[in-house]
Amino acid sequence: MKPQEVALGAAPGEADLHFKMGDFGGGSLYTMAAVVQKANPSTVRVPIRTLDSYPIDLSRPIFMKIDSEGAEYSILQGGRRTIEGAGNLTLMMEFDGVPSRGVGAR
Repeated sequence: MKPQEVALGAAPGEADLHFKMGDFGGGSLYTMAAVVQKANPSTVRVPIRTLDSYPIDLSRPIFMKIDSEGAEYSILQGGRRTIEGAGNLTLMMEFDGVPSRGVGAR
């Protein structure tokens, strides 16, 4: 596993990542009260890639954890081929009360 300095989403592009400097959790591509109300909020422009753009060996067992502070639906949209093509996939998602309505979820 190698860390990537990108965000995952439904389509390639760029977006602003909102976070609190020194806080390694709770950052989001969406301006949410939980992020904006923190002391000294910061924003940085990040590239967006789709999960499907990564070369993943779908013949092997895959464990995927998604904890993206509201971008879960967008990530799933950008990973549709990977998820549908995986023969042995375990998918863990954390929602933690983050509202997904308004960011693509239905």
